[in-house]
Amino acid sequence: MDIQSWPWTGILGAAAVYWVVLIASWLFYTTRPSTQARARARDFQSAERAPKTGKVEMTFAHSTRLDRVALVLLGPPIVLAALRLIL
Repeated sequence: MDIQSWPWTGILGAAAVYWVVLIASWLFYTTRPSTQARARARDFQSAERAPKTGKVEMTFAHSTRLDRVALVLLGPPIVLAALRLIL
């Protein structure tokens, strides 16, 4: 595979295909009931009963590491473009 001969539209197309496959697989993974149950169990913080209404209020804590998300989304396309520029 000679990346030097790839046109810029080919590199942009490869990046677009990468993002489509990545997002589709992420959506498939996160919508599974077993994945959602594990996420709820992991992020559960507390449950308190409201004195007046008797309803239970549950609190969940979740943090997202944006540096990891940016690395997965932008890393391979940037490396591909940088490799094309270097060669």
